[in-house]
Amino acid sequence: MRFTAYITEAGLPKTGLTNVTISIIKVSDKSDVTPSDDSVDEVGLGLYSFNFSDAEDDEDYVARADIASLTGSEKYVPFISESQGEISFLKDMLSGRRRITANQIIYYKADGVTVIATFNLFDANGAATMTGVYDRQVPE
Repeated sequence: MRFTAYITEAGLPKTGLTNVTISIIKVSDKSDVTPSDDSVDEVGLGLYSFNFSDAEDDEDYVARADIASLTGSEKYVPFISESQGEISFLKDMLSGRRRITANQIIYYKADGVTVIATFNLFDANGAATMTGVYDRQVPE
């Protein structure tokens, strides 16, 4: 799981920081799971990232950057997580099979069998359709 943070100073992207660390909390039990090597890498343009290799697939995590050289509201910045599950889902949505049938579009994993998402299809007037699709909605 990769965490990314956008760090600013006086509202401008802050680059060149070498004193950024991360704190990570496992949501399910609120335990601190920060690894001993908590240093963060600069990506550029004020963006910093950390690859959390100890992440468990079925767990959610929250993280915060601590920037030693900054003060006030810019000292602590939330990290945004890019979980492997979300990335896999997006890959499946983009590369798997799609089929329009019975006024729905059905998305499948790359195996062409496992359904990962289904949406109802509507035209510009809100009528169910299989052609001239204007809107898609999650079935209720």
